[in-house]
Amino acid sequence: PIPGADIKLATYDTRMKYDRVPFGYQDLKGRGADIFFNFNPIMQGMLIEDHQEDHIPSLSMVSSPTYVGQDWIYSFGVHYPLEAEAIAHWIVKEWWPDQGEERAVKIGHVGIHGYGSTDQVSEKLQEMQASDDYDFELVEEEGLETTPEWGSEVSALSECDIIIVNCVGPQAASFVRDAKDRNYAGKLLGTSMAFLGFWELVKDAVSPAELDGTLAIHGHTLWTDKTDGELVPFMALVDNMLHTYRESEYDNLRKGTSYMTGVEVGMVLEEAIRNAAEDKTADQTWAEAINAAMQDIHIDKTADGFGEVWECHDINILHRQLRVIEYRYPEDDWYEIRSWELPPSLQSGG
Repeated sequence: PIPGADIKLATYDTRMKYDRVPFGYQDLKGRGADIFFNFNPIMQGMLIEDHQEDHIPSLSMVSSPTYVGQDWIYSFGVHYPLEAEAIAHWIVKEWWPDQGEERAVKIGHVGIHGYGSTDQVSEKLQEMQASDDYDFELVEEEGLETTPEWGSEVSALSECDIIIVNCVGPQAASFVRDAKDRNYAGKLLGTSMAFLGFWELVKDAVSPAELDGTLAIHGHTLWTDKTDGELVPFMALVDNMLHTYRESEYDNLRKGTSYMTGVEVGMVLEEAIRNAAEDKTADQTWAEAINAAMQDIHIDKTADGFGEVWECHDINILHRQLRVIEYRYPEDDWYEIRSWELPPSLQSGG
């Protein structure tokens, strides 16, 4: 309970049909919603003007160039242009020099045609390739949302030293399957949404031993984050909550990232509502008070395993730091190989 706040949860199922999004927004607004949570960046983008005109804040896990930094719109982490920048910087400046090669690294990128994530990563990679700061070759391929096989795309990418896999769900699994079936010998590196949320699908598509050494960019904590052999505090909390509230689903939920990201969102909403309850003025609506609280939010989870304090910064993304992680087959788990770091464009204080 939060003193001074009467909290209720209202939901609307769009069934992943975008024509239902405006109706869902109006339905929830009509039921008195004071803040929205939306996981889908396309749906979030469809409602920017509604949130701004109605003065109702919205929080999402994913950001987008169409609304990053916009008033009333907040995101916890994922922003594909920043991910692409962090990935390419790490490949060119850290990973490739460690391989002992003198030639420019050849980077592949595969995504789904028409997806914002594909376009955003592609645009950033091309921008970096054209700059004087980065020397790399780039090969890009796109499949369709319904692509069952990736033979031609794998062939086109076969000479790449590393492929950025920017597909989700069955497409990520089928691309990895076809890459392994065609003996692709380079590295695979997934964007944050490509592998971690769908890793069991990927493992089911190939022999898991073939995945040893697979890489990913990541903005959350891991089950292998430990201090003196003990889980870092945030993961210890998630572990305890799973045992307490989802014991029968523990093994399954532990394999994905949905539960822990739900805990992150819950922490942000709790802090915003608590501060709004304390600071709300008589002339403010609850939505306006929560928005003001989001602007001033400050949650320090650095000692709990995260890379930085959760704040809005100047782009309304609460956690911007990323790290590189690696899957190790013998342990059947992911491990950090490059610690938390801001993408280069933000390191000067952006």
